[in-house]
Amino acid sequence: MVFASARDMSNLPNLTRVLSPHKTRVVLSENGNYGLVAGPFSEGEAVNLLAGWKRNQAVPGDTYLSSGNRFIGFADGL
Repeated sequence: MVFASARDMSNLPNLTRVLSPHKTRVVLSENGNYGLVAGPFSEGEAVNLLAGWKRNQAVPGDTYLSSGNRFIGFADGL
C-alpha cells in the first residue's frame, strides 16, 4: 500500500498515528521517487484497511495498493 511519494524523503507525510501498529517503510522506486509504504498485507486485508482509512479520511485520497514490483530498495538500505 503506497500512501505518498515524493522526490525528497523529507516531503513524505508522517502517518505514524494512523498506521500504527502496521510496519511502514520508505522505498525508492524506479522513477526516482521515494514512497511511504505499509505491508505486506493479504489482498483482502489491504482492500478492507484502505477502504476504512479512506472512508474516515485518515490517509491521503490518492493512497493505492501496489505489488511493489517497481520498488528498487528500502531507503534505509540504499
